[in-house]
Amino acid sequence: MDIALFTGPLRLDAVAELGQVQGVVAAIGGITSHPANILRAMGIPLLVAVSGVEQIPDDAYVDLDCDAGRLTVMACGSGI
Repeated sequence: MDIALFTGPLRLDAVAELGQVQGVVAAIGGITSHPANILRAMGIPLLVAVSGVEQIPDDAYVDLDCDAGRLTVMACGSGI
């Protein structure tokens, strides 16, 4: 699953570029923001207010569980 990670707030101008992702995680933001509403309409899961997003490597494999409000880093590295 391709997940987009945002270390800051999810900006509205970034939403247009997220058509190919299957989930979005943002360090800052709320579930009632305009970008969140657009993602919801697009059927893209969103997890907001996640601390430590900036520490997740770009090549990490993650499990996103929006129902439980959980993001789990499964593995890192290109050897997977």
